[in-house]
Amino acid sequence: MRKKRISREKVVYSQREMLKLKDMKKILFIIGSLRKKSFNRQVARVAKEIIGGRAEVQELDYSDLSLLSQDIEQPELEVLADKLIG
Repeated sequence: MRKKRISREKVVYSQREMLKLKDMKKILFIIGSLRKKSFNRQVARVAKEIIGGRAEVQELDYSDLSLLSQDIEQPELEVLADKLIG
């Protein structure tokens, strides 16, 4: 796509290019593992390379979120009872 720069803030596309961008498919990869070299993450990156510019591809990054673990958040009743009774 050719870009015509008007100023630093604005980039003008032709009408044809705008229609292409509007109709471009969007793909979001949700990877269940936080490991940087997980198999699914590697597959997602290869798929992104294969797709190239034919779709907008993103990877959901939830590594900064605190994950819920019911083992930690909700202790077993026996442990809770021991703490309360004392």
